[in-house]
Amino acid sequence: MKKDVIWGLLDQVLQSVMNLAVGILLIYFAAKEEYGLYGVGFATLLLLVGFSNAVVSTQMTVIAPTKEDQEQEIFCASLIIGFFKLLIPLSILICLSLMALSRVYEFSCYIELVYIIALISPPVIFLEIMRRYFYLKLKPMSVFLMGLVYVSLYLTVLLWAFFTKQTSLHLYALSANGLAAFIAASLFFFFFSDMKIKGAYKISSDSLKESWKDGKWALGGVLVTWGQIQGYVYVLALIQGSAMVAEANAARLFLAPMNVLSTSFTKVIMPRLVRLKINNQRRQAVSMARKILFIMISIIILYSFAIILTKDFIFKFLSKEYIYIEILIYFWSVFFMCQAFRINNSILLQAFRMFKDITLCNLVTVVLVLVGGLWVVQYYSVQGLIVVMSIGELLLATMLWFIFNKKKDTIIN
Repeated sequence: MKKDVIWGLLDQVLQSVMNLAVGILLIYFAAKEEYGLYGVGFATLLLLVGFSNAVVSTQMTVIAPTKEDQEQEIFCASLIIGFFKLLIPLSILICLSLMALSRVYEFSCYIELVYIIALISPPVIFLEIMRRYFYLKLKPMSVFLMGLVYVSLYLTVLLWAFFTKQTSLHLYALSANGLAAFIAASLFFFFFSDMKIKGAYKISSDSLKESWKDGKWALGGVLVTWGQIQGYVYVLALIQGSAMVAEANAARLFLAPMNVLSTSFTKVIMPRLVRLKINNQRRQAVSMARKILFIMISIIILYSFAIILTKDFIFKFLSKEYIYIEILIYFWSVFFMCQAFRINNSILLQAFRMFKDITLCNLVTVVLVLVGGLWVVQYYSVQGLIVVMSIGELLLATMLWFIFNKKKDTIIN
């Protein structure tokens, strides 16, 4: 368990360093509006990855362990094939539609951005599914090695774009992401996984239907959770423009390790919680989740203090265009502490396949966050929006815990 967590953390640290490097390079070399557009595109990419997590990755994690060993490999392969049978034609349709629109209307920066996202989303999603597969097979070292290949390719292409002084750097950053993801995921799928392609295509539709049973609720949960966490990007872009999106994302960039922490613990702990549940060790599952929560909160507090103590040194390297970063870092720190409670309760409910409850709770809070955010941002700018998001996280965490506690007699021996 400890060794797996370490490999998981190393992979997420690697991803964090990459995202930090990409963010810093764009802050320095790209126009502020371009960095803002990159933020909009990245948020959209996170939404699409979230959809695949709901329908494929999470369902693969909770369903595959209930099958025999050989069936697990065929099931995982068939689920991936079934998902891409739907995704790739949809991406092609989006691209063709945008090409048609570009002939009729002026090709705006947002249409161009969506065009790039449609092209790169399948390989990026494929990479994320492969990550979850290796976590499922309890092979986090393979996740790290695949991430190492991905990051190396990504940064190589991106550095080439910077040094050759290419224009539209935000589009190059997104395109490099897709290219690197395709190569790394394909390499590890064909040479390092045990998935059985033979026979998988025939049952791909049945496997997708099986995952859809709970996946439809998980999908709704992803959509509303994304709205609560990433919706601020669209609120800011709509009301205050892409430059303010750049400001908010630049501040959040310094708290990126908090995302690393939560993502790493979630991916590592989820398969173990599922196995504890299957073995009727449900009290142990709850205890494990609470220990992880304590660790997460402790690290967030310590990291926030470290940022505060070193802020004068850090801000020397930032462009003077970003004038609100210091105060926004404080607000984001509070947000991530509130988010830790919500993530921990959500992990428990996912492990016990209570996706419908998660979605219904999320639906309530996302409406409050988005409606409240649209009103608050007009008077209190980004700071007010982050406060509303933090309140939404605490409210959602409370609701999820209430649901879990209410049903404890039926899910805990």
